[in-house]
Amino acid sequence: MDFLQNARCGGLAFFDEKEGKINHVGILLDNQNILHATDASGRVVIDSIDQGGIISRSLKKRTHNLRLVKRFIK
Repeated sequence: MDFLQNARCGGLAFFDEKEGKINHVGILLDNQNILHATDASGRVVIDSIDQGGIISRSLKKRTHNLRLVKRFIK
């Protein structure tokens, strides 16, 4: 599915673990950047996002697998 095709600033991106349970949420800034809190750095960061999930700019690897994107505000 193309979750990010219609992504807009303020949309929420949900990420899951191997068993399918949602374990992380971030706020989309656009269809390539996401604002989220990280355990690794203990702070809020802006990272890259693609159809597969979050790609940490500091760790230079995928850290979260994208499950779905929702927009709650019109």
